[in-house]
Amino acid sequence: MNLFDDAQLKDIKTTVFLGLKSSKNQELSTWEISRYIFDLNTYYYKYEVVNSIALALSNGVKPEDIIVINESFMLNHQYAKLDVIDLARPELNLLYFLGLPYSMFPSLSIFNMRIIFKYYRIINEFLFQNKLQRNETKWICSFYIESLLSGLDKAIQNITQLSEKKIINTKKHVELLNLFTKLTKNFQKQYKKEFTQLERDLVIDIKNLREKKGAPKNYSIFFSTINKLQRPVVLVIDQQSSKARVLCRTQLNKKAKDRTTFTLRSVIQNSPIQMLVQSGISILTAIKDEERKKELHAIKLELKKAEIKKVKTDAEISHIKLLTAQIELMEQIAHFEQNPNYAHISRITIPYLKQQLGFANDRITENLKTLNNRVGIEIDYQTTKIDIQA
Repeated sequence: MNLFDDAQLKDIKTTVFLGLKSSKNQELSTWEISRYIFDLNTYYYKYEVVNSIALALSNGVKPEDIIVINESFMLNHQYAKLDVIDLARPELNLLYFLGLPYSMFPSLSIFNMRIIFKYYRIINEFLFQNKLQRNETKWICSFYIESLLSGLDKAIQNITQLSEKKIINTKKHVELLNLFTKLTKNFQKQYKKEFTQLERDLVIDIKNLREKKGAPKNYSIFFSTINKLQRPVVLVIDQQSSKARVLCRTQLNKKAKDRTTFTLRSVIQNSPIQMLVQSGISILTAIKDEERKKELHAIKLELKKAEIKKVKTDAEISHIKLLTAQIELMEQIAHFEQNPNYAHISRITIPYLKQQLGFANDRITENLKTLNNRVGIEIDYQTTKIDIQA
């Protein structure tokens, strides 16, 4: 199949200008406001990632072809090259510098990639500590491809030989070689143990996977990583072309920004504090306002009472317009929440995956609710707008 692209299947034409206001009579410092925006951005991104993963699965991407890196990306980096990555070329080191890859379901190729990344780091750290030139990362792709064609042992052996040449030419080569040999033997012992577990997990019937606690590590580590990290990097892989694409790239690649990229538009430090954030529609479904239905009902009753009066002042007419606009916006939000095009998790056919993504989704929503309650922030329906482009 062609390399999956979540941007082609997501609604990138609908932009939300989310108005927020402080609900408590308290001042927030500049630091508190900055921290709130940082956390809101984080939860929005994670919500987008979970949606993209669900979208990939519901469109035929195999679980073993979806990977997560075990380190968060940093908000102050450009990541201009994080889009499509050719795993058979030197650009594979883009992933190497991000962290270690873990696939959603056990994958021999991703296991090989992770072990090579680990081994390369351990050896380069050893070389650096002993004031020797480190191995160039541009060769990582060659060892990865070799592991797929000739086996992981062969690739590990060649990395070892490449490094030994640098040690042999030193004055302390005997001492260093002894330390290096001990290091490599310990590593090989550990990775063979991991490989044995991988072989066992590869034959597990996924129909028997139900409970999170009962899932083997090679099935559970993907989701525990997603839940643990603030800003996980997730990719889908096309094994045929040996290429990977970063999901939600518009949220981390500064050159790929679009109308759904999280952007702070304004902050007004009055009483109440007001903020305006631009993002995609999912931010509204992520902020599940439990009181929204009750509030909508109350506003409709208030509107009816206001409309009953035969003679209205200018202030009352303005109030009616405001109530009408507020009702329209709240009904728009409810429509998006119920639209099946935004319910990608419900279309996943593997119960275990549906369960785990549902857990991840609910956790983000709960964390966002806790954040808003703690800081005292709520949606400002008067300033929130949904811009739908044809």
